[in-house]
Amino acid sequence: MAEALKNMYSADFIFGLANDISGISNVSRDAFQALVFDEMWGSRELKERGRHIARCLHQVIPGSFEEQVKPLYDVAQNYSGYTAIIFSDFVELFGLNHWASSMEAMEVFTQRCTAEFAVRPFFKLDFERMVMQHLHWSKSTNEHIRRLASEGIRPRLPWGAGIPRLKKEPEHIFPILENLMMDDSEYVRRSVANNLNDISKDYPELVLDFVKDRDLNHRNTQRLVKHALRGLLKKAHPEALALFGFHDSVELSHVVLNTAQSSIQLGETLNWNFSLEAKGSGKLRLEYHVHYQKANGKTSVKVFQLSEQSIEGFKKLGMDKKLSFQDLSTRKHYPGMHRIVLVANGKDVGEVEVSAFAEKAHTSADASVHRLADGES
Repeated sequence: MAEALKNMYSADFIFGLANDISGISNVSRDAFQALVFDEMWGSRELKERGRHIARCLHQVIPGSFEEQVKPLYDVAQNYSGYTAIIFSDFVELFGLNHWASSMEAMEVFTQRCTAEFAVRPFFKLDFERMVMQHLHWSKSTNEHIRRLASEGIRPRLPWGAGIPRLKKEPEHIFPILENLMMDDSEYVRRSVANNLNDISKDYPELVLDFVKDRDLNHRNTQRLVKHALRGLLKKAHPEALALFGFHDSVELSHVVLNTAQSSIQLGETLNWNFSLEAKGSGKLRLEYHVHYQKANGKTSVKVFQLSEQSIEGFKKLGMDKKLSFQDLSTRKHYPGMHRIVLVANGKDVGEVEVSAFAEKAHTSADASVHRLADGES
């Protein structure tokens, strides 16, 4: 069994941190450890532990916020990865009334982990000032700070506190992303793409207008824009598809989907395959959509990309695939009818159904269901 994530903040981690902060004037290593390992420590999960540690730092380090945070700059140099987020948490919890010092501290700490969550309360404190701060960060010479400029202002930041005004007024975000579209760092460009994908969920036309005149022959720009439009591409938005050349210029025929069995027990893996013939001149984007049965009798759709390729003349295509019905932390499977739908350039071209059972059921071998593409004789 995998170790619980909360144990990233292990006893060894706390002992090491206690040693590091004991170098700060009048800080007691033993007092800090006693505060951390309180009666609630064992029940706290990962994020709760991190914020608890930040509060303990605040209790043992003497002085004002400015006097507390400066010594942590040196301490933070010994940490990286998720555990280092305790330093950004410290700013989020205790720096709201100390704007200049907090902005400087987040520039330092975001280079060890991230400050994308810590910036969120500052938007609620002074939205316009924080937008200008992100615009300033977007011009930094440091890639970590430039990434913070994009990641911190995401309207749908996963696990981050919501900022309703960012969702309602995305026009504040675009000047910042404009500064970062051609960034040298893939780390930064990936954040820009994620930010644009966030915006596209509410304002697809604004995002399409922002990217439509970009040089998609430039490899970095093409990757950024395609990742930014991934949600729209999965939804078969016509303008997003057209932007990458996925038109109706490729004709499909003899589309067949097969499953090794017509029913399957939950927890098992389904073997299935498809084949088709493509004719014409253009680009072809293939996906398959799985319509999973839900507990309430409805279905939810999960989109999986298969391939993107150019078609010149005639080509036969096919692939063997597996579909697991094993429960995941992000998906629970239920008995009932499931559909696998093959999608080409945003259009359904074939499908197959399979029944999932909680108990072992009799199956028929080599079951095959297929739908012919339009135009097949």
